[in-house]
Amino acid sequence: RRIGADLGVKPGAEMMAGMDKAKEIGAELTLADRDIHVTLKRTWANLGFWQKIKLMSAIIRSVFSAETIEVEDIEELKEEAQLSDMMDEFAKAMPGVKEPLIDERDRFLMSSVEDSPGETIVAVVGAAHVPGMVRHFGTPADRNLLSELPPPSGLTRWLKWIVPVLILSAFSVGYFKEDWGTFTDMVYAWILPNSIFAAALTTVALARPLSIFVAFLCSPITSLNPLLPSGVVVGLTEAWLRKPTVADAEKINDDVQSVGGFYRNRFTRVLLVAVMSTLGSALGAWVGLGWVWSLVP
Repeated sequence: RRIGADLGVKPGAEMMAGMDKAKEIGAELTLADRDIHVTLKRTWANLGFWQKIKLMSAIIRSVFSAETIEVEDIEELKEEAQLSDMMDEFAKAMPGVKEPLIDERDRFLMSSVEDSPGETIVAVVGAAHVPGMVRHFGTPADRNLLSELPPPSGLTRWLKWIVPVLILSAFSVGYFKEDWGTFTDMVYAWILPNSIFAAALTTVALARPLSIFVAFLCSPITSLNPLLPSGVVVGLTEAWLRKPTVADAEKINDDVQSVGGFYRNRFTRVLLVAVMSTLGSALGAWVGLGWVWSLVP
């Protein structure tokens, strides 16, 4: 959604103000929140397949949404009743997201605040966390347990190796039967869809020509190596060519409000190129897999 007016406050400004004030009066500063990487990984792991699809769809819709948010809307959300209703709706719509994103952090934050040194403690937190933190006041929380990264499922560990194993098995059949015509067709059947899909979707991200060429070249290889996604190679190439700046980082929050801004910002453009090349490579791999196995003698 787009902000209908300039609120005059940048995201995180309240945190920076708290840090500046702590330095000004010589107070000890404690960073009480959980690592964002842990939060995101626990959130993603807490979702089922269809919930992940639902979340991604909601994120994509929000990028293309033309709905605007006015200053009055923001002020209404600050009211306790409105905030409570919003959190209830959030819990109903995305229970798997709210638990690690809000509820776990409420416990983590409250525990961190209570364990902070000093007789007088001032906590600067987002308004959405206040009700939950108050509920957990005085309740012990195991922050180490809340900071554990979820282990990958057995299916996830094995699934990424399915395509390489099946492709190499098909190649082995063609090779050991000494059917060189079929073996050559298999190689082409693997390379063409991988290269074309990866290059095509990288082009959709408006990547540099060299990045598109790298996607075309490396996708058939990286698709056989689950430890090195195509997006890593292509993203690094694009970052080297496009070179995001500090100014781009500062404007991310504003630029992601529109599709044009997403493409204009160098940080988000590099991210888009990496994601699109990975998606194109994955699509090409599945198409190539079906094509190759249709040629097995």
